[in-house]
Amino acid sequence: SFVDILLLLRGNSEKARRVLLFLLHVTGTRNYRPPNMKVLFFLLATASVAFSFVPKPVIVSTRSTTTTSPVLDKPCSLVEPTAASTTSLTMMIPRGGATAIVTKSIDLLTTSLQSGPWGVVGLWAVSSAVVVPFTLYRQGYSFSVGYGYSVMAMAIMLAKVFKVDPLLSAAIFYGARLGSYLLFRNIISPKKAEQTKSFDKTFPRIKRVPFASSVALFYAFLMTPALYAMRGIAGAATGNPHQLLRVGTIVAWAGAVLEAVADSQKLLAKSSSSSSSKSEEAAATFVGPTAGVYRLTRHPNYTGELVFWFGLLLAGIPSFGKSPIAWICSLLGMYGIYGIMTNATKRLDKRQLENYAGQESYDTWRAQVKSPIFPFVHQE
Repeated sequence: SFVDILLLLRGNSEKARRVLLFLLHVTGTRNYRPPNMKVLFFLLATASVAFSFVPKPVIVSTRSTTTTSPVLDKPCSLVEPTAASTTSLTMMIPRGGATAIVTKSIDLLTTSLQSGPWGVVGLWAVSSAVVVPFTLYRQGYSFSVGYGYSVMAMAIMLAKVFKVDPLLSAAIFYGARLGSYLLFRNIISPKKAEQTKSFDKTFPRIKRVPFASSVALFYAFLMTPALYAMRGIAGAATGNPHQLLRVGTIVAWAGAVLEAVADSQKLLAKSSSSSSSKSEEAAATFVGPTAGVYRLTRHPNYTGELVFWFGLLLAGIPSFGKSPIAWICSLLGMYGIYGIMTNATKRLDKRQLENYAGQESYDTWRAQVKSPIFPFVHQE
């Protein structure tokens, strides 16, 4: 589809058709599964570079004057470019088409994020640019590595359009840390790598694109409060931010740090256990963690994630005003992540109970820490 866009923009529909038929064949749509996705990415990159040097047609407005030809010795028409056409010609000198497309896309993206109703669409474009490639490589990455890095990318884009802000710094830290942690865990844990790889059987690669785009839209909804918070800061008459923005920023940072600490504790506990013994009996033994933040709730990493997104929502609320887009998208994102985290907690809690019930260390910890996800809220 990327090659299709590049070619159709130059009016070469026949070449676009041939290239797309070839790509459909390579990507497995025509009963052929590629041995390595690197081949497809190489083809896309090569085609993009090659077609970027195809010059765009230049249409120049002109004015005609009559003069006497010194060669033919008779009146003839002389076509001269107008001032406007000269400027147009200067702007449309044949150059790399891909570069021009990227430049115009970035300008359009920047404008949409600064103001107007298309800000969420701009976030969606940034999120899709991260989630789609990761999903094409591994479908399971759409919910893990792609999730973290897309949040980071959207926050960085907002920082470039507006300014580096403590709220955006929290989002950048959250996304970069989470994406890198999940990628690292997938590399060092063969079990996690197999689980992630098993998702690849769900959809063929071409059909993953609309799926990844819908997931990216959800991530854009989650970041909508940050977008409107930055718009509010940029448009504020005074330099004093709203108190709710400050509170939301603190809450977001607290959630991001809590999740980072919880993930680190869990990784260290699992790593030390797996390195000391790799037997099946050891794998079925509860190893914790049971100390630190795991005294607050049984799943403080999920708690931290909800706290982070709730902080982001609080920070954005003062800038929502009467915008239905801001309210609807932000609340949909918060409702979605709340449902995902609470359901994930229930599944993990049930699995731990089935695997470790009867083991003294687990039973003692579960009896002491009665809150699955929300501190001081006991749910069994």
